[in-house]
Amino acid sequence: MIPFRLLAVVHHVSAAEYVMAYARENGGSDFGLMLRDPAHDAATTEKLARAVLGMPCPPNVHLITNGCAVECVGRIHLPASQALRQPATIRLTASRPFGVSVHSMEEAVRAIELGAGYVLYGPVYPTRSKPGHAGHGAEALGKLCSRISVPVFALGGITDLNAGACLDAGAYGIAAISLFAPAARPALDRIIALLRSVRTEERPERVPNSVRETKS
Repeated sequence: MIPFRLLAVVHHVSAAEYVMAYARENGGSDFGLMLRDPAHDAATTEKLARAVLGMPCPPNVHLITNGCAVECVGRIHLPASQALRQPATIRLTASRPFGVSVHSMEEAVRAIELGAGYVLYGPVYPTRSKPGHAGHGAEALGKLCSRISVPVFALGGITDLNAGACLDAGAYGIAAISLFAPAARPALDRIIALLRSVRTEERPERVPNSVRETKS
């Protein structure tokens, strides 16, 4: 199982700092922190990861690198174009738990066949990052969640007004970029409260963020 239900996707060190500060204030919740370069440049992602690894990371924050494996980061996430069209890149995970971004049922099924432990599905709703895309909608999200065997994170246009519909559709958690900004704090607080109301039957196993943790 995945220990977090809220997944922050960040592109800059300042955004990562904000997520970690927010996590410290909300110690009763776990957060995924995905480090990503919008252009999918591995060197840029690794540079971001190195900077974040140099910061004190709260125990309820779980680091993930997007598109490349970085030493000392315990999880990896792969874009659909990388995982599904170039399956050999799965070797990049080096036995780390990994997830895959998907945009259809077919992609989700293929990702699971390749060993993905979760999928990130979107965009569910219209979002500025995908201009012209109407979003798949909660109904499509529900169909996907009902037919696959791994946790699904809903991404794209998620707000405190529609996060409940995503969870009702079967989403395991919520992934977001713009929610993790000071101006969106009230909405994020409401989503945290909503996620806390979702009961889990077991406490998932935690994957260390770094090799330093395993030695402490």
